[in-house]
Amino acid sequence: MQRFVRDSLALFSGQAVRVVIGLGSTIALARFLGADARGQFAIVMASTSILSTVLTFGMPQTNWIFSGLDSKKNDQLLGITLLTCILASLLGFILIFNASVFLPSIYSFDVFRDPIFLISAGTLCALMILYSCLIEFLKGNQQFPFLGSILPFQAFLIFLGYVICYNFELGIYSAVLIQNGATFIAVILLFARACKVAAPSLAFSKEYMAKIARSCFSYFSVSLAITLAQHSTPIFMSFFAMEASEIAQLAIALALIGQLELIPTAVTSAFLPSLARGSDLTEAQIASKVAWTCKLSAIIFFIIFISIAIPFVLLILPIFLGPEYELVGPLFIILSLGSFAASTGKIINVFFNLTNRASLEAIPVWVRVVLQIGLISLAGLAGNIYLFAVSIVVGRIARILLSYFFFYRHTGITPVQLAPNFEAVRRVLQIPNDLLAKRSGK
Repeated sequence: MQRFVRDSLALFSGQAVRVVIGLGSTIALARFLGADARGQFAIVMASTSILSTVLTFGMPQTNWIFSGLDSKKNDQLLGITLLTCILASLLGFILIFNASVFLPSIYSFDVFRDPIFLISAGTLCALMILYSCLIEFLKGNQQFPFLGSILPFQAFLIFLGYVICYNFELGIYSAVLIQNGATFIAVILLFARACKVAAPSLAFSKEYMAKIARSCFSYFSVSLAITLAQHSTPIFMSFFAMEASEIAQLAIALALIGQLELIPTAVTSAFLPSLARGSDLTEAQIASKVAWTCKLSAIIFFIIFISIAIPFVLLILPIFLGPEYELVGPLFIILSLGSFAASTGKIINVFFNLTNRASLEAIPVWVRVVLQIGLISLAGLAGNIYLFAVSIVVGRIARILLSYFFFYRHTGITPVQLAPNFEAVRRVLQIPNDLLAKRSGK
């Protein structure tokens, strides 16, 4: 548990800095692009996120799990990862470059017909593929102090680039180029660290390759569903010919929700590798630790939401964004309902991952995707931006309720037992004191 707390705090502190810098980047990007170009930028980022997930075929999640479960073969795992990434990156570049040809109704803006812009966007997709696989490999190997420093550094590079763009009144081309530069530097640093953890080897056995392939196939369905649920909304809005300015405002609200969830997610990122290495734990012990960590994550989320997120989004952010982004605050409030309900969902999925019940993670996620896409289609026909936000919330709540049900069936732990109580709050507030006391030798 001490290792888990230490790793959580290392990643937690890094994510806290990343959130602060990320908020600055959100403001700078919105100001120098303007609402219309910000909406087009959201479509680019959504497309690269979805494609990078599709083309890695579950490799990031497999890295996260197998680097802990079978750490002696990390050299083979890293070799397979790099080979997969190279092939996937080439394909991703080609698909992004031809996006306006394959899907002209979605990529209808003039910028998607500019070869120079498409080269930049395709390069970003290739880099994101490498980035996602390497960062999960390092998480699985519990490199949290390193990640706690590299993630804020990357965020700072993006923020610095956006500030320069703002001062020189640059546009969407520069925004994508900034993303490319920061991601490239991060990939180089992640790759160097990964090679320090394990020298990549292509001398892997057919049996191990088949094992990795089965794992990737198992996790691919879940990762694809999650990515579609998180990133497909701007693309659907473009399909239904929503204004780019409306796409931008919902994208900013979603980005703010993502920033809000980064810190609780740090708990999960440290939690799964810790349990994966504790292979002697019984199913009941894993369930007990999952239940306690659900309470921990919910408490952290609620504290941040009430004390920081609400005042910032409703009182401070409008001053910086201006009237053209007036819908961001209301959209954030709507989306936060689903975010709070789902704050423990990733942790429950840890139980399914470690007890060989991947389907119990996949089913709720795909229920969310199908329900959310159906509701978003109705919202698109109605042409109402608020209905898009409500569709996302309903989908997230449906997913978490189904996850709670599956967790209860296999553990007997009810949703009420996962909710925070006074004892859990006391234990969470005591953690910093315990660590300080240990450091001082008391």
